[in-house]
Amino acid sequence: MRKRLRFRAAAPAAFVLLAACGTTPPDDQTLAANAAAYFTGDFACTRGDAARVPFAALDANPATYDGRCVAFDAFSDGTRLYAGATEMQMDRRSAATHSRLGVTWKASDLARHLQLGPSFVTIVGRVRDCAGHRARWQAARDLEARVGHAVAPPAEGCTGLATVYASEATIVPTAMD
Repeated sequence: MRKRLRFRAAAPAAFVLLAACGTTPPDDQTLAANAAAYFTGDFACTRGDAARVPFAALDANPATYDGRCVAFDAFSDGTRLYAGATEMQMDRRSAATHSRLGVTWKASDLARHLQLGPSFVTIVGRVRDCAGHRARWQAARDLEARVGHAVAPPAEGCTGLATVYASEATIVPTAMD
C-alpha cells in the first residue's frame, strides 16, 4: 500500500517534468532563420501573387491588409500618394487628403523616377503594420548580437501607420504643372 501511494504522488511531478521538456523555446539560430524569412518577405511580392485592392480601402484601413501582397493604383506628386489628381490639388489647399501610407522601395531607381513629378502609379508590394514591424526589427537587431551575423535589413524602413514594401511599380508621368 505504501509503494502505491508513493507512485501516485510521484506521477504528477514526472508529468510536469516531461511537459516542461517538450516545450523548449527555439534556439537563436532558429529565431534568426525565422526573422530572416520574415524580412525577406517584405520585397518578395509579385504582380501574379498580388491581390488587387482599391487604394481608398487600403489607405482607410491598412491593418486589414497587414502582411498581404497587394497591387493598387494611385496618383503621386513625387513624395505622397493620393487617390487621384483632384485629391492632390485639394491637398495643396490644406485639405490633407494625401495618404497616410508610407512606401519603401526595393529599387531606389523607382523611387527616384517617381520623384520626377506628378505620376499615375501602380504599386505591387507587401503591407506591413509599422508598430509590429518595428518591434520585429528591433528584436532581430538584438538577436544579431547573439548569433553574430545580420538577420534584419540595416534600416527599418517602416514609416507612419503602415508601409507598403514596393517590389514592383509601373509609373506613368503626367503633364501636370
